Amino acid sequence: MVSTYLKKYRLDHNLTQKEMADLIGTSQSYYSRLESGKNKPGIGMMKKISEITDIPASELRNNDYQ
Repeated sequence: MVSTYLKKYRLDHNLTQKEMADLIGTSQSYYSRLESGKNKPGIGMMKKISEITDIPASELRNNDYQ
């Protein structure tokens, strides 16, 4: 799931949720919901997450929407 990738990436890079939210261009509260799995990212957000984490969007999408 995207939430798993986000949390792992954030922790591996010693970032706060606020810092990750800033990187992907969203609010900390929305990012928190993404990381907890309460929200699923749209296509645009998925692309931003892919660019930041270097995880192909297809991999993120396939794991999140099964």
